[in-house]
Amino acid sequence: MKPRPQRSGSKAFTLVELLVALGIFGLVMGALITFSRSSTRVIFESTLRLDLDRDLRQSAQRILADVNTADAFYLYKSFKSSDRNATNGSQRLGSDASGDFLLLVYSEPQPLTTSNVYVTRLVGYFRKADTASARGGIHRFQIDYADQTVRADSNPVESLLASYSYNDEYPRLIPSAAGGYTNGMFYNFRGKTVMISADLYRGASYRNSTEVLRLCASPR
Repeated sequence: MKPRPQRSGSKAFTLVELLVALGIFGLVMGALITFSRSSTRVIFESTLRLDLDRDLRQSAQRILADVNTADAFYLYKSFKSSDRNATNGSQRLGSDASGDFLLLVYSEPQPLTTSNVYVTRLVGYFRKADTASARGGIHRFQIDYADQTVRADSNPVESLLASYSYNDEYPRLIPSAAGGYTNGMFYNFRGKTVMISADLYRGASYRNSTEVLRLCASPR
């Protein structure tokens, strides 16, 4: 009896083996995709946090420097023209009041009390939000005047701001923030000190509060 001839080549996979292999491959790929998405989200959130931390430090330093070198400050409900354009000063918020627009006045000579004082610079910080409780970006603007051209007693600061509008053209320091006080982020403490409180948000949806801005400063 002749021996049966041996078949050459490797044995083919069965359908069951192929299905098992495809299942294992699918599990591995799914795990890799999940890991990749998680890693990307962690990196993205870490980058946002670092950016916000940087913006917070720079903004805090700038606000403190501006307030400490100013000669006077005025506080208003908001930067909307309807809340700060009254040239008789009736819209300025008094002691123990809060709002979303802080105006710093620089003058020469100091203090801002006599008729021969000239305004040399105005610096403003405002939070652009629809309501006091809503979130909005924090903006800063600066207006410089030549020496002895804008006399303080005949040029109320409100009239100097009349042409400036409530929009996004001014540098934005913080993308999204909510005021820490009832009516905004700035508080007039006894007419001498500016207190600042805001909750800062990050990310496209701005759902998570990641930093808190708390400052206290007085003009010179």
